[in-house]
Amino acid sequence: MDLAPVWSRPTRDWQTDPVPGSSDDQISLQAAVHQLEQTDLPWTLTLGHHPCRSNGAHGSVGGYRDFGLHLHSGDAFQALFQQEIMDVDLYASGHDHSTQFLAEGPPSLVVGAGAKPQAPSTPNSSMDFEAYCMLGFAILDATPGDLALEIHTLMPPGLAPAQAPCLSKMARRRPDIAVPQPACARFLRGADRVWTADPAGCSVTEPVAN
Repeated sequence: MDLAPVWSRPTRDWQTDPVPGSSDDQISLQAAVHQLEQTDLPWTLTLGHHPCRSNGAHGSVGGYRDFGLHLHSGDAFQALFQQEIMDVDLYASGHDHSTQFLAEGPPSLVVGAGAKPQAPSTPNSSMDFEAYCMLGFAILDATPGDLALEIHTLMPPGLAPAQAPCLSKMARRRPDIAVPQPACARFLRGADRVWTADPAGCSVTEPVAN
């Protein structure tokens, strides 16, 4: 699911296909709502390319930035998340090359740092976990009774040259964030439908370069 306009066929006047707010855009939104209304499974997990909430370079829904410009803000996507049906257990996305998790409203996971490190932008959300200028991945385990989410960041061999300019940008934009180190965080969600940090920590250890 992804209702943000996509640069699939840009035209000379810098519009996109489908045009934001067009009939095609609205049909896509209605189809997504219909699918969510029909589900009777224990958990509702939604996947999309663009994030709902992000402190990364491209920003959050309703204010997306690409190439430093607001050429498409994701208004249709924002309208979907404002509907009660989007009270989902987790929305996972990419687009921003970072690793972020927000436990509430709706719970949002950004896992876009599988191959490229990227610096943060000016923060607009208070994240429960965020890591920049490092690679990262996430593991989600689901049973009928609970969800377990592990978020890993790592520093593989050869990343250091690409990390240096990223760290410089991060120091200017987010001086509140320490120099990143390989880490792991684990979150749990049970019958109360609340994500909480797991004090026991992660069950696996991520590879770390010497």
